[in-house]
Amino acid sequence: MKIVFLLLLVSYYFILDAKDKKDDFLMGSVVKSDEWVIDKKKDREIFKKNVSFKNSFYIMKTDYAVYDRKNKIWNADGNVYARRNFENNSYMESYSEKAEYNENLKKLILFSEKNKIKTVFYDGLKKETFISYSKESTALIDEKKIIMEKEFELLTASMTAYSQKAIYDDNKKEFELIKDPKVFGQNDEYTTFINANLIYVNRENKTVKAINNVYGKIERKKL
Repeated sequence: MKIVFLLLLVSYYFILDAKDKKDDFLMGSVVKSDEWVIDKKKDREIFKKNVSFKNSFYIMKTDYAVYDRKNKIWNADGNVYARRNFENNSYMESYSEKAEYNENLKKLILFSEKNKIKTVFYDGLKKETFISYSKESTALIDEKKIIMEKEFELLTASMTAYSQKAIYDDNKKEFELIKDPKVFGQNDEYTTFINANLIYVNRENKTVKAINNVYGKIERKKL
């Protein structure tokens, strides 16, 4: 099996490192599948049943994968799971039904027709979790951005955000909600609501910034 596929597939949520980690990724790799078929007529490789990849940093699993050699496109189908482990017990992981990666464009698209794509961002030092959901998700590997569309949700311990489109920029550690965004928050005393043309949610400092046509309200919880 070509390791490059699995490297690039898991890169969807694991584009945080500025340096190229390819050598580290290949070292100590274990790749498995129940069946491996080479289709010479269509110039492709097919991997069936229990496809998995694992090393010290990455884990990837799927039911079925096909590599189109001519167009350099990978397709994974069925229970696609990917995880990248970081220092301090931090990690990012995703769950989807299907995935397509274009090696030439360095673009990865995840799909989920029945269930939403789930992404977990966990900070091991702060013990904080951000969870996002969407119907479609596209990673631009070189730009270190993830575009999430159709029924986007972002959940934290004290806040829930919604929009029809959002962009996660890992350079800024920030979500940009750009289509009908709304944020609901709460603490022990108050509940809050904000909507605007643009809303930014930062993972590192947990700030929410609203821009243009801002409307919001704060209400004290009933005792």
